[in-house]
Amino acid sequence: MVHLERYYVVSVGQQYELLSAFAIAYASTNAHANTFAQSESKFQSQSIADSDPNTYADSTPKPLTTYYVSPSGSGTACTIGSPCTLGTAVGSSSPVQPGDTVELANGIYQYDSVTFGHPGTSPTVMTIYKAELGARPIITSTTNTPPNIFMGDYTRLDGLWIGGTRQTSDTADIFIGAEGGLISNWKQLTNCTFWGYYGGILSGSAQYALIQGNRFVQMGGGALFHPNYIANANTFPGPAGTNTNHIILDSNLFVAGGDPNPAVGGGGYAMHSFHNDRTGIMTRNRVFGPGNWGSVFDGIGVLEANNFLWDTWHQDGGSASSSRGIDTEYTTGSGVFINNINYNAYFNCANCGISSITVNKNAFFGPDPAVGQNPVTLTGGQEAAQIGASATTINNAIAAIRSSFSATPSTILNDSTIETNFSALKNITVPTTSPLYQRGAPWYDTNPINIGPNSGAPSTVDAFWAAFRALGLKEYDANGQISFSSLSGEFRMTRR
Repeated sequence: MVHLERYYVVSVGQQYELLSAFAIAYASTNAHANTFAQSESKFQSQSIADSDPNTYADSTPKPLTTYYVSPSGSGTACTIGSPCTLGTAVGSSSPVQPGDTVELANGIYQYDSVTFGHPGTSPTVMTIYKAELGARPIITSTTNTPPNIFMGDYTRLDGLWIGGTRQTSDTADIFIGAEGGLISNWKQLTNCTFWGYYGGILSGSAQYALIQGNRFVQMGGGALFHPNYIANANTFPGPAGTNTNHIILDSNLFVAGGDPNPAVGGGGYAMHSFHNDRTGIMTRNRVFGPGNWGSVFDGIGVLEANNFLWDTWHQDGGSASSSRGIDTEYTTGSGVFINNINYNAYFNCANCGISSITVNKNAFFGPDPAVGQNPVTLTGGQEAAQIGASATTINNAIAAIRSSFSATPSTILNDSTIETNFSALKNITVPTTSPLYQRGAPWYDTNPINIGPNSGAPSTVDAFWAAFRALGLKEYDANGQISFSSLSGEFRMTRR
């Protein structure tokens, strides 16, 4: 028996390739184009990825060789007995080849800019830069400010700590896209800790990026700088082959700066997908303000499910403080917003009247109205019984994390309280007697699901997009066209 399942035609420039669902995925980045274009030109190709502690992509990369680096490394062997520096490992004299793994030892690595080189070549040949087990490798600049970060296609950064002193202007960012009429693919940021950036992760032209299991602390500024800026062309469709699509933000945790004044670094949306984006997923993310808004998706084709938004407000360009949790104002069609907790977080339902937008089974607390179908209204003072942690517990953990990340990198390196406080926010568990317990709308299988991030999710990237399609959401490709999978379902050819 020959069984070919789910093959799609994908256009890449002027070429057409037949790829299985196992191998289709892309990533792009488009913001601050001038800086990015100068530094990322060597990585303007197609890329693929997978990730996270509890959700990995379809094809787990099979590492060829593992190399080792340390802050005090030397030479070019990069072995466990003779580690090299990070600069050597990512540079031209490195023994690292596509598909290898590089493990970073505990300590502080000072570089003003790092380009994670030696990109992989396919979904199963991915280059991985990861923390050694139990290590806290901190990458910061020579002046202890956040560094510029670049990476190639088919590359994953896993468990790294990247940041520095909180900035009040956009001095550096984390670039995951491509420019110059190209698109990046399968770039993954998983289980990393980022802090201090006035902006953050910038995506221009990108496909199938995975941003999962990360922690973002004291990031964003004003109304236009965001911890995650997933961007497309200002006009849709953009140049052929460059339209951002298939981006997943799952199970990330955001602790905003607390000060709503953009002059000192507060601001932005935690998850900002803008300029005619297509085909995005934002699930199980936790955003703790004040100092960041929640999420916005400008375009068509988004799933926002099981997110937790807490006190998401800040000043907008020096004006009066404003609250924004989930913002549908710019979603012009094909959107599903379900199972989200909005605690003192305004749910902007401006486009909820569009027939292709679903707003269902979300929970609300605060002065703003509950919206959508089947809303759940929470009660002040009952956070422990309804959400799973008291307001005091949550706010104390937020304050402690802010305090920890206001210190120098050397102090952060040895701060034993950080993981305890992150866990206090990450591991909030909905009580079985809560009105949130198993009251959500199932979206990836038929099992009961909670409202809020204390829930399961698909186990592979392919399963995420299968769930997306099953909800009736449309998938777009890099040319701005609806993909065959959305038009006709799965294509199968079986010969017995």
